[in-house]
Amino acid sequence: MQRASRLKYLLAVAVLAAGCGSQPSGRESEVQSSVARGYVLPPDDAETLVGGNGVVTIIASPSTGSEIFAMGTQKLYPNSSIPVHRHEHADEAFFVHQGGGVGIVGDRHTVLSPGDAVYVPRGVWHGFETGTEELNVVWFIAPPGLEQFFRETRVEPGTPLRNLTPEQMEQIGLRHGIRNR
Repeated sequence: MQRASRLKYLLAVAVLAAGCGSQPSGRESEVQSSVARGYVLPPDDAETLVGGNGVVTIIASPSTGSEIFAMGTQKLYPNSSIPVHRHEHADEAFFVHQGGGVGIVGDRHTVLSPGDAVYVPRGVWHGFETGTEELNVVWFIAPPGLEQFFRETRVEPGTPLRNLTPEQMEQIGLRHGIRNR
């Protein structure tokens, strides 16, 4: 499958997993029609957050009008990781845009290359590890909420990093339906 086709397929899977085929009714329909508007977002206009393991950009979320899923990118620095965790109430999908690393889904460890796609149903343990190169992924999550976790654990560029203890990270994660292994 070509890279562009794979990305379109992954986006379709993420949107279908979010249940976007259902029609809103009543007040929900009014809110969606007044808030949800399509847009093109240049890279420099995305919300960017920095943490110890890399950089996250938030492209779509409830704050930008997307009520059923969130989307963003994540750049993991070399020799870093996204620790193994699971989302209690959300399905997540990733598209490897650049670089490489190892994707962990359940008990399986898979070497990742540009163009690879990863789907993680809710409740499944997953994470990423990098080696000597960075790993850049596009992520989709439905329903949204992961972006709130990033906002609580990361900072805007140029701001000192937060020194959160493992216990604080765990509590923030639990507020957003994320459990660490």
